[in-house]
Amino acid sequence: MDKEIVDMIVNIKSVYIEFDIFCILLLCVILYRMYKNPDQGTENIGFRNVVIGVLCGTVLDCLREGFNGTSIKYSWQINRTIDFCVIIMVCIVAFRWLLYVEERLHNIWTNKSAKIKCLLLLPLSASFLMAVLSITTDTVISLDQSNLIQYGKYYVFVVVFPAVYLLYASAKILWHHKLARNRREKSADTSILLSLLFSFAGIIFSGFRSGIPVVWPCYAFPLFVIYMNEQGHQISTDKLTGLNNWFKFDSYLDEVLGQHKNCGNVYLFMCDIDSFKQINDTYGHYEGDQALKETANILKEVCKTHDVFLARYGGDEFAII
Repeated sequence: MDKEIVDMIVNIKSVYIEFDIFCILLLCVILYRMYKNPDQGTENIGFRNVVIGVLCGTVLDCLREGFNGTSIKYSWQINRTIDFCVIIMVCIVAFRWLLYVEERLHNIWTNKSAKIKCLLLLPLSASFLMAVLSITTDTVISLDQSNLIQYGKYYVFVVVFPAVYLLYASAKILWHHKLARNRREKSADTSILLSLLFSFAGIIFSGFRSGIPVVWPCYAFPLFVIYMNEQGHQISTDKLTGLNNWFKFDSYLDEVLGQHKNCGNVYLFMCDIDSFKQINDTYGHYEGDQALKETANILKEVCKTHDVFLARYGGDEFAII
């Protein structure tokens, strides 16, 4: 019976390591494609930092699971070091989640006061203290005679501190979703909110069921969902103005007309820029692009309080549904 239990534990351990490796490969693909992306704005860099943090944490998680219970030379020291890094990395990733959310909401870290920065760094500092305690005492994490990880009475704080960041980020996204009038913003907010809550659930579950380390898979898969959602967004977005493109316009119009019996009257406005060719011929295409951007911004401002669909149909033509 004991042999059957040992075999079952080994099989579960192998499956978990394989699952971690799959997540690592998935994150590497996302990271590679992001580095190839010409758009290196602060928002994309913020998301990339989250991906890098989760990738590092998943690699550490894979190593911890591999060395857990082994009796090789220096295995005790290796496990202690890995646990120290994992505890810090869990909170660092949650903190990077918060920074990414604030970048999306244009709440830049460098513009914050010193007092706010100190408050936001408190959970990260406390998490570092937990990591130190995990090495110096057995109150957070200990190793039994078989070199298996045992969770101490203070381990709960390891999950509480990153959970604070995720809850705070979720509250900010939820508030932004409530105020957003643009369908695209609402869709993006919903995707990020669900991802944050999924990561939060993984952390909490890991805290109550310490023997089941699900933190990193719950961190990794939401990133894939957000990345795919952003890719879909880019396909349907005009890169110059940030409005919907003609492809999204056609598909949206088909959708609306298919439901017109239930949604009441549908109004379509088409407009263009007067003398746009003259702008290009006189001042060059760069100034022509600036005119398109400015027109798009005016349309966004005018329509922001209404439930409308905006698109750049082509050239200097814009559509409003």
